[in-house]
Amino acid sequence: MRGRVVCYSSHMAWTYSDYESQDTDSDRLSRLRLHIAEVSAAISAAMTSAGNSRDPQVLQRYMEETLQRRRRELEAKVGSVDASDKRKTASFTRARPV
Repeated sequence: MRGRVVCYSSHMAWTYSDYESQDTDSDRLSRLRLHIAEVSAAISAAMTSAGNSRDPQVLQRYMEETLQRRRRELEAKVGSVDASDKRKTASFTRARPV
């Protein structure tokens, strides 16, 4: 593979890269977040494994120029800043004796 740059976004077997095929923006955003997580893991693996031929810079570019940009677009459409950071709370009312 001398002198050749491979775009790993299209040549790796990603599990969640089909985020655009989901039915709703909310589903696309959820799936995209999973894809971002798997690409992040691949970046970490590429940076830590000695002698690996993967170029983490190509994956990083894909992450920044494609995935993060699309995540921001979908978050704006869905209306969430970052739903993964929000804590869910529930309120309960004490039962009254009958």
